[in-house]
Amino acid sequence: MTLELSLNQQPAHARQGSSIGQPLTRRDGFLKVTGAARYAADNHPPGMLYAVLAVSSIARGRVAALDVEAAKAYRGVVEVMTPKNRPALAADPDAKDHPFMFRLDLLQNDQVRYPNQSIAVVIAETLEAATEGAALLSPRYEVMPARVGLDGAENFVPRAVGVGGPAVQHKGDVEVGLKSAKTRIEATYETPAQYHNAMEPHAIVVAWEGDTLSIDTPSQGLAMAQGRIAGLFGIAPENIHIRSPFLGGGFGSKGMISGPQVLGILAARLVGRPVKLVLRREQMYGPVGHRAPTRQTLRMGMDGEGRLTALDHHAKTASSTFDDFFEPAADASHTLYASPAIATSHDAVRLDTGTPLFMRAPGEATGSIALESAIDEAAYACGMDPLEFRLRNYAEVEPMTGKPFSSKALRECYRQAAETFGWASRPLQPRLMRDADGFLTGWGMGTATFPAIMFQAEARAVLRADGSGVMETGAQDMGQGAWTAFAQIAADGLGLDIDQVDFRAGSSDLPNAGIAVAVFAEVKVDPDFGQIRVTRLVGAFAAGRVINPRLVRSQYYGGMIWGVSFALHEEAITDRRSGRIQNANLAEYHVPVNADVPSVEALLVHEDDPHVNALGIKGVGEIGITGTAGAVANAVWHATGVRPRRFPVRIEDLLG
Repeated sequence: MTLELSLNQQPAHARQGSSIGQPLTRRDGFLKVTGAARYAADNHPPGMLYAVLAVSSIARGRVAALDVEAAKAYRGVVEVMTPKNRPALAADPDAKDHPFMFRLDLLQNDQVRYPNQSIAVVIAETLEAATEGAALLSPRYEVMPARVGLDGAENFVPRAVGVGGPAVQHKGDVEVGLKSAKTRIEATYETPAQYHNAMEPHAIVVAWEGDTLSIDTPSQGLAMAQGRIAGLFGIAPENIHIRSPFLGGGFGSKGMISGPQVLGILAARLVGRPVKLVLRREQMYGPVGHRAPTRQTLRMGMDGEGRLTALDHHAKTASSTFDDFFEPAADASHTLYASPAIATSHDAVRLDTGTPLFMRAPGEATGSIALESAIDEAAYACGMDPLEFRLRNYAEVEPMTGKPFSSKALRECYRQAAETFGWASRPLQPRLMRDADGFLTGWGMGTATFPAIMFQAEARAVLRADGSGVMETGAQDMGQGAWTAFAQIAADGLGLDIDQVDFRAGSSDLPNAGIAVAVFAEVKVDPDFGQIRVTRLVGAFAAGRVINPRLVRSQYYGGMIWGVSFALHEEAITDRRSGRIQNANLAEYHVPVNADVPSVEALLVHEDDPHVNALGIKGVGEIGITGTAGAVANAVWHATGVRPRRFPVRIEDLLG
């Protein structure tokens, strides 16, 4: 069923003139807070069975045996799918035809390439029976040593980073720039692996009718998912109908169809009945992508006036043993700061993990926390205030390409955020501020940047005879309020009030909508125990024309909170003996809660960008992370006098 959001409800605000720019409330909000919004796993077609994954408990080796008979003997179990009886595919799941295609584990053999890899699927009349059947498989393994950590395998230089970007880039001569500098700094920073933990895990409900597929599954790219499934099963894309009206978070993990989702389709084909498969929380730590660990070294040279003479940013990262995605962390140094010589480079190792993929602000999130920490250190090496140093060194055009850059807007962001935060009263040296309770207080800043990524998309609009209109597009709303913003654009485009427009989305039979995709911080640190609290965040952002300021601020808040998480909380801990993630749950994989971020303020800075697109609009979902994490790290230094070198910041690092 195509989602239709009627926008002729009682409007949240009386509109005078354009719908664009109005802070309308989310039109899907009522459905969500009343429980009427139907997510993928809420669907129960007649005759549906439940599928549960059995996953590997080792990181490397092969499955020597599975007790399939014991599983099938359990009451309610209908079938067990293994490499021996998995239905045939029309295409090799290890083949790659384009940069957004990644290899999938679809029971093609008995090899284990990472922990939590699917090794069988149990299909039963009830979820409980399928879960028990999976436990009864009692797999036995031939185990090989796990390759773990950035020093756990041989270094190499990848052919590309991110999606086809060069691993090594430079302009000017960095060594000459460093040699001529009056002041130099060199620092190394480490960031951990981070895993996707959207509220809604990956799920699929699927039914076959001959060569026609009906699918309910969360997807950030319906047309891409449709094409991938069509290729794997050898059927026409138009025979595949995917519904994805609501996503309980995506953040990049639902951009491409994942192995477990395809296994659900295979299970339904095997048993000839509709099937539901939902990942458990711990099963998301492997097959659906993650942010890879990095070790980054930055070298900077500055002249006597505090201007950069050289910037060198090297990042080491990791991918899986069987596929290529390399976090483009060093590329964060391409866009913000002007220097006559800039070099960025990457090397990598291959580890026994699932393939790292896109995770909110891929490359920029990891790279910016190192870059902004180093920029702060460079400012102090020159005896300058960090804001003054950034203003002296920010780029008027993109340093590596010479393309237009919103330097005027950046300067205005600095001004507004600094004034709101009260930066002018900040002492230059660390450990000089305490609150009434004796806690060390620090103020830090970071600059946020993220490319304005665009994907080609289509929409269909109809003006009805009664003067109303309808807009249709196969778009996804991951919770950011995209459907409300799209409707505001549609209303203006059709020359109608928003209450005269119906909006339809979330289905693959609608036009292809493509893919859905700075800051000052205050921290307080207990001087005896080293416990860190972020007490205040202020960010100013310029992101082109704002369609809906209410929704935009919400996205900034989310990004800034994730930046706090990056700096102080999130870390996947790997058992170096087994290669397994030890904290694959929301009890031990820490993320911020309300008490961790008591005050967040996002300022919207006006910007007219004639270069980005006809409407002058940009996405804002990812930029909030990129300055916040560095701002928190720099505030920790200002409070304690200790420079964080690894993240998340640990109490033991502060206590020395």
